[in-house]
Amino acid sequence: MTAMRAKDRCGSFLRPGRTAERSGNRRNRSISAYSGHFDVKELGIKDCVLIDPCSGSGHILCYMFDVLIQLYEDYGYSARESVEKIVKQNLWGLDIDERASQLAYFSVMMKARQYDRRFFSRNIQPNVYTIPESNDIDESVISFFIGQNTEIKRNIEILLSAFKDAKIYGSLICIPKVDYSLLFNRIDEIHDEVNLFSNTVEKELLPLINVAYALSQKYDAVITNPPYMNASYMPPALKEFVQRYYADFKSDLFSCFTYKALVMCKEHGHVGLLMPYVWMFISSYEGMRRPAMKSQV
Repeated sequence: MTAMRAKDRCGSFLRPGRTAERSGNRRNRSISAYSGHFDVKELGIKDCVLIDPCSGSGHILCYMFDVLIQLYEDYGYSARESVEKIVKQNLWGLDIDERASQLAYFSVMMKARQYDRRFFSRNIQPNVYTIPESNDIDESVISFFIGQNTEIKRNIEILLSAFKDAKIYGSLICIPKVDYSLLFNRIDEIHDEVNLFSNTVEKELLPLINVAYALSQKYDAVITNPPYMNASYMPPALKEFVQRYYADFKSDLFSCFTYKALVMCKEHGHVGLLMPYVWMFISSYEGMRRPAMKSQV
């Protein structure tokens, strides 16, 4: 295929001589591309919440960090103020792979250090988490966490059920309504106690509560590179899960994640996905096209 024919078919392409120029202008273009479609003035930059639910090693998170920094600069915030708010409030990331999440965590920390040289001394932790499983949490730890409180028991049991085999399903897991303030308050109580179970609770139950909270929030932007897997290659447990909760999107895993991204996004928010264009015309993706067309996202 000639270069001209390729351009006609694809719309545009990068010539090697233009790549460096585009890369150099990327930082300046990102803020205009983002804010041109997203009314941060109406919302308030501090209240913008963004997530990559399949964050891998954090490439998209780092790019979102750069965009947010520029938006904060336009609002007159200092680098220190911007970094603290981005890490604490604006930016979230999830992944099933522990090593990938560690790399994403490290990438966000280093990105924060890039803009605030004293960031490491501020004891601020990114909202970047590995999706945990509840399968191996010891009953004695759960009993200690519950104590005599029946409401805590009801809420934590909902999460324990939802996170069974969660490594298979990742961000697709469906979280019923839970009283997070109750659970976080209990975590704070335990943190102040001197008890053999305190560290274990924070190590095993706190990550589960954090991830559940992240999956229960609504976001102004959901941006990710979703995993791809045709239904014929799904392991039995994943296939059964998809057929149960994502029946209209079961053709491929990226279709399920597309719907999940729409669900996680606020009304009039924005979803950005890296995925093949086959969903626009193949009949097996008709179930995916309907909610995408009707969505206010």
